[in-house]
Amino acid sequence: RGERATAIAAQFVVSLTTVRAQIRSILTKLDVNSQLEAVALLAGRLLSLWDSPPETRDDPKAAFAALSTDPVLVNGTPMTARDMVARAAGLHAAFTEHDREVLEIVSGPGKLVIAFRHAARHTGPWSTPVGDLAPTGRRIEALVIDVLTVDPDGRISAVVVVADELSRLQQAGAVPA
Repeated sequence: RGERATAIAAQFVVSLTTVRAQIRSILTKLDVNSQLEAVALLAGRLLSLWDSPPETRDDPKAAFAALSTDPVLVNGTPMTARDMVARAAGLHAAFTEHDREVLEIVSGPGKLVIAFRHAARHTGPWSTPVGDLAPTGRRIEALVIDVLTVDPDGRISAVVVVADELSRLQQAGAVPA
């Protein structure tokens, strides 16, 4: 949950040395050298699930389930691993030529925040709050911030997605700029 080693030691009535040894053991299993690298690893694994169409994975449902609870709350709505696979498939059906630039990763107790810029070409039907949009061929870019709640097992239990949907719709010509 992002607790400090001293707080963990006090809560479980063990020595600080024991807690630090356990942390080192976990980091070794993850093949990282620091807790910050572990946070970056989780962020990278999550974002990589969206890099290619789900059907290119051996078991896309298992890939999502490995990183998050099933269901996971997305903006307050329970989403199963199957729902997340469908969501990723919809993204790749509507857009191609994806580029992502991670702008910031911030972590705190039980939280991970990832801010990134996502750009892709709109080449397929896109379901939006203003209706389905036919492909425009335009390059659409948006700033996205994901606020993740991470459970004690290191799995994502909730995500608050904040994306600049108005800008994306304007870029697609669906609403006036």
